[in-house]
Amino acid sequence: MPKRTHKNGKGILFGNSGEYFVMAELLRRGINAALITRNAPEYDILATSDNSAVKIRVKTKTEPHDTWQWNAKKDGTLFHNVDDSDFSILVHLPEIEAMPRYYIMPTERLDLKIKEKRVDWLSKPGRDGKPHDPNKRHRTISEKNDSAFLEPFNNAWHILGL
Repeated sequence: MPKRTHKNGKGILFGNSGEYFVMAELLRRGINAALITRNAPEYDILATSDNSAVKIRVKTKTEPHDTWQWNAKKDGTLFHNVDDSDFSILVHLPEIEAMPRYYIMPTERLDLKIKEKRVDWLSKPGRDGKPHDPNKRHRTISEKNDSAFLEPFNNAWHILGL
C-alpha cells in the first residue's frame, strides 16, 4: 500500500478530504452542514441544527506527520473574528483503511493554547543557544506532545452544541 505524503502537490487533496470527512460526520449525526466557498478566509463549514448555527474551521494532517501547522498573519494572529459560535476541528487522517480522528474545540481555546506554546517557545533558547526569532510566523499543535490538551476534545462532537 502506498504511503501518503504532502509531496507532489497532494496537501490540498488531504485538506479537502479532512473537510469532507467532517461534513460526513456532521451529516451522519443529523446536523445540517455546508462547505463554505473554497479559500474563504475564516471558516470551512457552516453547521446548523434547530435554532443554532456554528462556524467550523478544519485543519487536517496525515499519518506520517505529528503536527497541525498554521502560519500567523502579519499581525501575529491566527484567527480573525472569533466568537462563541466559532469552532475548530483538527483532523488526523490515518492510512487509507483506518478512520480519521477528530479533535473538536472552541477556536478561542485552540488559539489560547497556540499562544501559550509560542510564549513558552520564545522563552527558551534555540538549538544553537540563541533566542528564537520572534518574527517567525509558523505555529503548531503536536498530537504527541500536546496530547494532554487534545484528549478532552477527542471525538467531542457535543462541544458544538448542535
